[in-house]
Amino acid sequence: MKEIQLRPFTDPHDYQYKLQHAIDFLCEDMKVKVLLRFRGRENAHKEYGFETMKRFVTELKLFGKTDSPLDRKPAEPLT
Repeated sequence: MKEIQLRPFTDPHDYQYKLQHAIDFLCEDMKVKVLLRFRGRENAHKEYGFETMKRFVTELKLFGKTDSPLDRKPAEPLT
């Protein structure tokens, strides 16, 4: 399983780069886990992050399917 981390306001070039890596992983029959990271004031505008996530998943639909629906639960803290 490969993991890709996005931010709500990811630069367009970085977004395309991460999208291409996700496509490459899916074409190699790997699973891709997409995490959405919020920092500081981004927590006040979570709707922007979920728009980014929905757009990312929509662009990957040709290459795979989602195992679970998008959820708004917080990620587990890093230790």
